[in-house]
Amino acid sequence: MIKVTIKTHDAKTNYQKAHFFVLNKGNNAGKTLPQPCMNCFTVEVENPDYLESVKYLCKALAKSNYWKIYLRGSVIPFLTISDFKKHLQIKITNMDTEYKKYQDLISKIKTIEQAEINFAIKVHQITELKLAAIKLLIQ
Repeated sequence: MIKVTIKTHDAKTNYQKAHFFVLNKGNNAGKTLPQPCMNCFTVEVENPDYLESVKYLCKALAKSNYWKIYLRGSVIPFLTISDFKKHLQIKITNMDTEYKKYQDLISKIKTIEQAEINFAIKVHQITELKLAAIKLLIQ
């Protein structure tokens, strides 16, 4: 059973368990963050082995705009902690029942992300090569 604790981030707190951060305000609410900010939740995972799986689940929910329908507020949209807890727990329960399937999907997503990074590097190198050729042309 995957156990998670979701709290509003407090800069004074020293987190002991495996954790990551999720943005809770703005149009990108639900997006995972590498570093905490003032407007984020902390997702603590009881067992560190499940941290990556829960983090990828949150990334997938954010990328698919899952949280858009739960945003509130007219000027600055925000995601309430109760909505986030409730719906994330449902998704984690689904993931827990079919954990092997989710692990396979996460592995495939990692492969795709690595290919995407490699592709971006290649595009950057081609752009630099093109600029070098242009500079030689105008000399």
